[in-house]
Amino acid sequence: MPDLIHDAEMKTIMNLKDLETLAQIEAFLAGTQNASHYVHKIHIPLTTNPRTMFQVGNQKRHLEVGEIMEVNNKQMHAVYNDGPGDRIHFIFECCNLEDYGKPD
Repeated sequence: MPDLIHDAEMKTIMNLKDLETLAQIEAFLAGTQNASHYVHKIHIPLTTNPRTMFQVGNQKRHLEVGEIMEVNNKQMHAVYNDGPGDRIHFIFECCNLEDYGKPD
């Protein structure tokens, strides 16, 4: 059985993202050196509406308040808020510093 706890130094980035009514984040690819499969990017919706859609690759879905989704930031991804009210997500990224910036 693999160790569940180890003494790795971790890097964590946390932020809140507000997408206003009728706004969008155009599809983009996080193609920088630091956006690798070693980074885990987690989205937790705090405020949303049924007409807010999250797209990763060809998959589109609405995230309900309280859902948790890990985003594959190596895929093109976008967000569309076509409904009333802002969409606010708590987003955090974490990775083992030994892996941060490693090529894929």
